[in-house]
Amino acid sequence: MKKVIFTLLLSAFTFITSAQDLFTINNWSDSTVFRWAHPTIRGYSHLSDSLAQSIPGKAEFYHYNGTYYAINSWADYYNWFTKAYWFRFKRPVLEYETFYLLGDDFMMVDWLYSQYERLKRKGLLQKEDPFSNSLERFAALVDKSELKSISRERKARKNQPTMVSQSDQTFGSFTSSASSSAAGGGPASSGNSSGGTTNSGRSIGN
Repeated sequence: MKKVIFTLLLSAFTFITSAQDLFTINNWSDSTVFRWAHPTIRGYSHLSDSLAQSIPGKAEFYHYNGTYYAINSWADYYNWFTKAYWFRFKRPVLEYETFYLLGDDFMMVDWLYSQYERLKRKGLLQKEDPFSNSLERFAALVDKSELKSISRERKARKNQPTMVSQSDQTFGSFTSSASSSAAGGGPASSGNSSGGTTNSGRSIGN
């Protein structure tokens, strides 16, 4: 019996401990992780409760400037947070929203962390300030090595030269020859095309 209780306690401790690692990129859009530890700053308004009841699967609804935002993950939360505190950030918060709409968790975390570093460096974070406390908590739980590693990988992929395969070269030669033949009065195609073609000869449209 003692072994069973110990195992259950150990499992619960492991789960709770793992849930404390809130801001890793892998769980930025994870609703389960978000529900385990809500942020200190909330944005409730008079329709928040009714919206939460009418739309299942969304944890909460925060309000800003006439709009209610469904908050179900850290990605959702900081989409609202950056809008509500837009005047505290140097870079346009539309950048974060762009990454949010693209579903790019790395860029969302990276953008927010870079803003935290700037505010910290400029001495613009104040003690007992909810905004500052929220960013400090976020920064304390960010895996900086993970950010740097992913950033290096992305830069390496971006700098890799684009390789053209032999099949693409053959295809390009074939389409170029066909175009030259048609331009020189060669036999016309007997079929009708429903779509246009790009300069490389690949079909667009239907």
